[in-house]
Amino acid sequence: FTLVPGLLAAAPLAWISNNGSNNISVIGTATDTIGAPISLVPLPRAVAVSPTHVFVTHDNDTLSIINKTTRMVATKTLPSSALVGVAASPNGSRVYVSGYGTNQLFVVDTTNNNAIIATLPVSKPFGIAVKPDGSRAYVAYDDGISARVAVLDTTTNTLLPPIALSGREPTGIAIS
Repeated sequence: FTLVPGLLAAAPLAWISNNGSNNISVIGTATDTIGAPISLVPLPRAVAVSPTHVFVTHDNDTLSIINKTTRMVATKTLPSSALVGVAASPNGSRVYVSGYGTNQLFVVDTTNNNAIIATLPVSKPFGIAVKPDGSRAYVAYDDGISARVAVLDTTTNTLLPPIALSGREPTGIAIS
């Protein structure tokens, strides 16, 4: 990985998945300078950032885990044919991954060798967002009848009653 001078120290950084190029771009937003891309396994999709790592889902069963300091890439296989959404808890101890291909939401413990600590049923889950205090994760999904948002209590890893939406096939979600 070749760095533009000062890029590693630049804060904050923007991380962009390039699905057609099988890599991720990193931009130092203080100077809008881009470094060399980081190669990944095929078809990177969604990106989430924790204090120490970057998590990237792929159109297959792979979650890439990038060390922000060294830029080293590790991978974790999750039991789903399509991983589409990802979000990290504010402290980085948990990562939430939507398994669109198997109608599951995965909770990954980053402090325990990236072990899957919960697998929850969510129909066609897509985008994921975590509250700034880390107490809830919200997952956009469509159960085939209507669009909904699954609400996960992150302290117990249990699903609360979903929130019905008026649209169809929600994909993105963010929390202000």
